[in-house]
Amino acid sequence: MDGTLLDNEKYEKRFWMHDVPEYAAKVTGAKSLKRKMRLLVKKHAGKSDWYRPEFFLRELGVPNADVRSLVRKNMRLVKPLPWARKTLAKLRRTRRLVLLTNSVDYVADEKLRHTKLRKYFSRIFTLDSAGFKGERKTFKKVLAAVRAEPSECVFFTDVSFEATVARSLGIRTHVVKSFSKTLPPSLRKMPE
Repeated sequence: MDGTLLDNEKYEKRFWMHDVPEYAAKVTGAKSLKRKMRLLVKKHAGKSDWYRPEFFLRELGVPNADVRSLVRKNMRLVKPLPWARKTLAKLRRTRRLVLLTNSVDYVADEKLRHTKLRKYFSRIFTLDSAGFKGERKTFKKVLAAVRAEPSECVFFTDVSFEATVARSLGIRTHVVKSFSKTLPPSLRKMPE
């Protein structure tokens, strides 16, 4: 979702590097927590905790934060990539579309509601409902839930280690450029 269907780069930078540490500093009375946040992001990048706002807020000293309000605060910065709606509508005519995201439930819900992309997917799987996309068991869980064989599926991602995991199960996989303003070549080549 993030980077493959949504241009949310401004949102993510603002949320993780400004909103979260600013909120934590206000609650805790700390002068600034941006440096600590940068160190936490660096340490946990590519791990499942990286996708959980509550994790970072806890680490910054705010165990009981109003995370949902914080997530909604700058949602206006999240936009579908220019080609996303048209391509999803076209693909949905002949295929069942399933979304697998490392976002937690409420973050995925907010982004899909705001961008109006939810309607294109028959099922949504999040970090909370399916697990981390960096693990084989997550893909197996999704395959079982949608009753599909790996050879029947095509997976699009902008993260190479996720592609490696999907390919190891026999899922056809395409790595697309994050936040691509033009339709990725791998989608242009999709058969009708």
